[in-house]
Amino acid sequence: QTPRPSVTSLADELARAPDFTEAALSPGGHSLAWVQNVSASGASWSAGTEIFLAGIRHPASVVPVTAESSGRSAARSTVREDSVAWSPNGSEIAFISDARSPGQAELYVMRVADHSVRQLTRVRGDLQSPKWSHDGQRIAALFTENAGRAPGPLAAVPPPTGVIGQITHEQRILLVDPADDRTRLVSPADLYV
Repeated sequence: QTPRPSVTSLADELARAPDFTEAALSPGGHSLAWVQNVSASGASWSAGTEIFLAGIRHPASVVPVTAESSGRSAARSTVREDSVAWSPNGSEIAFISDARSPGQAELYVMRVADHSVRQLTRVRGDLQSPKWSHDGQRIAALFTENAGRAPGPLAAVPPPTGVIGQITHEQRILLVDPADDRTRLVSPADLYV
């Protein structure tokens, strides 16, 4: 008789299974990009995310979508790569990554044809949710300038120390021109979007 596995070993095995957090089908329906969690080495919890791309007709040929210049590194467990957005014609994928600047998310675009990646932003703060304009000429993203953490009610907040004051970080709309990497804030400075 085969011994039954322990609850702990079953829980560890389940924790190592991929956890898919996003999926985005290309406009023509020929390709799929998805985001999945990365488990920390030897741990049963996830600290980072990574993006993959595969053709619908050839799902076995999976391509990593990453801002890392030399491909995937061994220290992937803390890299955040997510927020996949297809260009209207399906030739490019916009995504958010902190692979080149740990802890600072930036906007990147990957050309699907040759997998080349370009960094579009160099900002300080939280960047999220890129969306292409219908004509593919611009990308809008949510941006909280100088934010020390991701916005939201569930994000960890550092304890107040030193002189206690109030700083309001407004989440605004950042417009990016992929042709020349120009960025500009388009929503009012005193309006949280």
